Amino acid sequence: FCGFEGRIICYACESKIQLAKSGVCIKCQKETVLGYTHPLCQKENGDQLPSQLCAVYEYGGMVAEIVKKSKYNPKSFVLLRLLSASGAKVASKLGFDFTGFTVVPIPISKLREKDRGFNQAELIAKAVSKEFGLSLNTSCLTRIRDTNKQFGLHKGERAQNITGAFAVKEDVSGGKFLLVDDICTTGSTLISASSALFSAGAKDVRCFALSRKI
Repeated sequence: FCGFEGRIICYACESKIQLAKSGVCIKCQKETVLGYTHPLCQKENGDQLPSQLCAVYEYGGMVAEIVKKSKYNPKSFVLLRLLSASGAKVASKLGFDFTGFTVVPIPISKLREKDRGFNQAELIAKAVSKEFGLSLNTSCLTRIRDTNKQFGLHKGERAQNITGAFAVKEDVSGGKFLLVDDICTTGSTLISASSALFSAGAKDVRCFALSRKI
């Protein structure tokens, strides 16, 4: 980023990365302790919402640059790997506890995965599973419908665009799952994926987003 020789990301540049200042409810996006979903929001949605959202960094500046570089220049994925490892450590230090949960990355379309060479959510999920000592499942959730890119869409449009995009391929009855993605803007993608898991019998779903767009 700055051109100095040494670490891939130097300490001075790393210090500019902004942590998300507070936890928010995944549904209404209003402040809540440790990202737990408001009981009223859960009640209004028939208890089919993720129970918690852990979003580590603010999406902007260097974090946004790292995510974009990794998506559109596969050679830069090492930057995302470093950010994912540090983000998982930060979440642990902040007191998040996902004991008993199975880590599941948000799947992308086969075409996008072929273009990029990897799924960035899966890379983040590996870092999270390693830090918290959780099992990783990359096959139980699949994307059954290609969607338009969420960038530039309003909240309602995002929800409509992603509805019905995911399906569960394995028995998840009674299981607890931690969905992982790179960015959370309105929560529509995570909510849609969690809905598929709940419909298949999942007991609890929580979410981990490496960054949150303010």
